[in-house]
Amino acid sequence: MRVLITGGAGYIGTSLITHLLHQGHEAVCLDPHAHELPALLDFPEPNATNIEAVVGSVLDGDLVARLARSCDGIVHLAALVGAPACDADPEQARRLNIDGTRSLVAAAPRDIPLVVASTCSVYGRVRAAICTEEEPTSPLSLYAETKAVAERLVTERGGVALRFVTLYGVSPRFRWDLLLHTFLRLAARGERLDLFDPGAYRPLLHVHDAARALLFSLEQFPRLSGSIFNVACTAPALTKLQLAESIRRFVPFEINMDAQNFDPDQRDYRVSSEKIEAMGYWWTVDFDRALPIIFDRVCRSLGQENQIWPFEYRCRRSA
Repeated sequence: MRVLITGGAGYIGTSLITHLLHQGHEAVCLDPHAHELPALLDFPEPNATNIEAVVGSVLDGDLVARLARSCDGIVHLAALVGAPACDADPEQARRLNIDGTRSLVAAAPRDIPLVVASTCSVYGRVRAAICTEEEPTSPLSLYAETKAVAERLVTERGGVALRFVTLYGVSPRFRWDLLLHTFLRLAARGERLDLFDPGAYRPLLHVHDAARALLFSLEQFPRLSGSIFNVACTAPALTKLQLAESIRRFVPFEINMDAQNFDPDQRDYRVSSEKIEAMGYWWTVDFDRALPIIFDRVCRSLGQENQIWPFEYRCRRSA
């Protein structure tokens, strides 16, 4: 399978490309930063036989149409991600997240499977005990609003939208601004965590499982076409405080629960992934086993030696 990935040089995209290549597929990465792929993915040529790196924008309809004609499926990741980034540049958020999706939908051949990465932030403040796809969408931030429009544009065309929960985990393009990564960075530095909404539930999904869900959706597209799916790790959901405490079991750091701040998306929910699980998808990465790997990555990025995490975890990594 040859897959066009818009925004393929980002956090999810580089993980997806790695997964595609390991499965024997081909990837076409369309991204303004596609020239960085050789360094990120450690391959010598930007246009090797199984990967094509194209510097460009999803807003370029002619380019998208040309690339899509040689592909068997499209994964749409190009977006300005997160409420803070969108609030900082609302015009660019609407242009990339909405106009970019509209451009892609118009340019892509209709017989090619199309999957878009969305977010559970489109639900807004969830009142149900467990959030399913039947929960009405009520986006509270500009980011969530633009993603709600993007998934509608894709599903009306017959595509698939995957609503991811909070992601975490090591990817060739690491993200420092994710919830768990922020906690781990502060712990590695020995700094205080100013925690607001400590009782808010924040379900997680490893970036590798997000990549697997995207590929699964392409492979099973005829069964999933036109549908929206939540994608989350269905292990017991943890609150933000429980996540911080899971780190503090091994890494001593201070947690201040009197912090005054506000989550614009008001994320506090437990998510059901039963709909996509019924189609045959299942998450694979265990949170407890992933945690020391991420911490090790954080320590190396900070120029520190990981001497804190339990000895058996360090042995497992070096084995």
